[in-house]
Amino acid sequence: MPATVIVGLQWGDKGKGKATDFLSEQVHWVVRYQGGVRENIERGLGLHASSRVLVALVDEGGMSREDAYGIVQQAAIQAADERHPLREVLASDPRVSERLTRASLDAGFGDAAFLVHVSTIMERLDVIDPGIAR
Repeated sequence: MPATVIVGLQWGDKGKGKATDFLSEQVHWVVRYQGGVRENIERGLGLHASSRVLVALVDEGGMSREDAYGIVQQAAIQAADERHPLREVLASDPRVSERLTRASLDAGFGDAAFLVHVSTIMERLDVIDPGIAR
């Protein structure tokens, strides 16, 4: 099966997005590899994990949702303002360290939660187009 590959290291997200839009009208499948995902996540200071930490404070730490929300929100604002990783801001907060172990806190920032459904997604892709998920 023929393939068209576009490599645009200096195009930025908008340039690659425009190329993807253009190609999507001409081909059956468009696959875009976002190589900078890890860098983007790190640049975000871990703020994407705030909801998982909130849930851990409620479920594991026994806090009320309102109290956990207040702590996580305050830490997220501090992390963004000071450009410090949210994980470190939360780890230094005694209200968090009294309720969560460092391992539990770290688990909230782990990638495993994002990969839970990969096998299901791959199976569904294979139903749509046998062999595509290999």
